Amino acid sequence: MRECPSCGFANPENVVRCQQCGRPLPMAREEAPPPVSTPGAPPPDTSLPPPPAMPTVAPTPPPVLPPPPPPTYPYGAPPARPPIPMQPRAGQRGGRRQYFLGLGLGLIPLLLALIGVGFAAQSNNVAASNAASVLLLVALVGYIAEFIGMIVCLSLARVRSVGYGLLTMVVATPVIAVISCFAVLFSSAPVGG
Repeated sequence: MRECPSCGFANPENVVRCQQCGRPLPMAREEAPPPVSTPGAPPPDTSLPPPPAMPTVAPTPPPVLPPPPPPTYPYGAPPARPPIPMQPRAGQRGGRRQYFLGLGLGLIPLLLALIGVGFAAQSNNVAASNAASVLLLVALVGYIAEFIGMIVCLSLARVRSVGYGLLTMVVATPVIAVISCFAVLFSSAPVGG
């Protein structure tokens, strides 16, 4: 039995902490084995005291080092990084040029329609009326082709900018054609007095 030095409780031999107060129990002194005598060897000296027990030392945390100083540069400021050039995506190469190409292609049916409206305004000339009919029919077919071309170009990444130009003209062509028709009608109407 091991007796607790704090509370005096008798603990079994195999316990490390007191079962009553919970404090650590002192280590039991192990008895030295009996000396073995060898012939011709002097007997061991038993008058010396046993060596003192080693104190338990809590591990010390590693020292905290200060942060390293910032790097110094010979001429003051750190070297500047060169700018990274922006690479255009696959659909952006020549985007502005393709957009204007789409606008130009979409302008063809509009110009044909405007010329046809101009010929239609000359109603007293039969040849002008026939030319107006043909031009307006060609402009209508061109407008339908422009609409189909717009859908195809918008679905392909390489010529998407052309599709945007055609889309602009698909929306603008009817508006401009109607405005020009009203302008022709009002300009050719007799002024009443």
